[in-house]
Amino acid sequence: MFDGHGHPAQWGTGTWQASADGEATVSVYLYNRVWRFGVASAVVGPDGPARLVYRAPLLPFLRGSLRAGS
Repeated sequence: MFDGHGHPAQWGTGTWQASADGEATVSVYLYNRVWRFGVASAVVGPDGPARLVYRAPLLPFLRGSLRAGS
């Protein structure tokens, strides 16, 4: 999700354009046919990281991580 709007994506690199005047909340999760899992969120501002890296949890009831990448 990007500022509350869903943007389906596949594994790999994706590009989304954000407003230059404010902050955006990026949320990532995995899902199967029954539930969502591995939820992670980050707030990105104009001076924030240009790249975020998501890491899925080892177990489906844990949270994932979303942090600045290189």
